[in-house]
Amino acid sequence: MVRDYEAEKLFGVELEETPQTLAYSVAGEFSSAVMDEAARQGLTLAELARRMGIKQPTLCGMLRGESNMTVKTMARMALALDCGLEAPRLVGSGKGPGCAVPAKAVAFGSPATGKASHATTSRALRA
Repeated sequence: MVRDYEAEKLFGVELEETPQTLAYSVAGEFSSAVMDEAARQGLTLAELARRMGIKQPTLCGMLRGESNMTVKTMARMALALDCGLEAPRLVGSGKGPGCAVPAKAVAFGSPATGKASHATTSRALRA
């Protein structure tokens, strides 16, 4: 979610998008997905934290947005849930013609497991 149009309608003003509000929104959506998946699997947050090798209060703070999650931390959460992780994507802001950045999926090997993984890159744009 780039902008909260419901809130804008409720308050009657256009809310300014900042790096902080955008990051908070993305982190909130990811945190909700983590909590939903943990619940679906019947995992407690204590068990998820144990699988990640961190303490439960640290995990809860991350999920509440009290600290800035790195992509590496998000990957640790995903792997602890036996899930994958996709790169965030650019989306149109609604203020102009929109944003359409093509992405190309490429495979790469994991040094830890030797298994093929996938990543999204904009390498095609630089070619």
